[in-house]
Amino acid sequence: MSNLVVYIQEKICSKRDEACYLAAFYLGFADYLDVDYDAISQSVTFTAFHHEPPPLAIGKPRDAWDEPIDAKRSQMKIEVGILASEKATRAEELSLGGFLFTLGENTKPGNPASTPSPKCIH
Repeated sequence: MSNLVVYIQEKICSKRDEACYLAAFYLGFADYLDVDYDAISQSVTFTAFHHEPPPLAIGKPRDAWDEPIDAKRSQMKIEVGILASEKATRAEELSLGGFLFTLGENTKPGNPASTPSPKCIH
């Protein structure tokens, strides 16, 4: 995982983008990481799960977790979800369902969503 973090910091983040460096750094502490490549849009999406704050959250105690998000200034789409396990359609899959909310676009949670869980890299 550390090689991926260094690659992102050196090849993808601009030299002045501290938020990008920090986001890449925190990937190294993820409990699991899902990497999805979309051939049509030629984009890569990283989805990381942390069961607790990363151990080196700058200036914050380990039991604190807050993430300032400014959806109006951000160039990316930010979704917040409340998800729970659902019965899967196939025995080898996990399934999640719940509500998704897109910051800056929705004024209330959308219709219930259901999706198979991502494949995980451990």
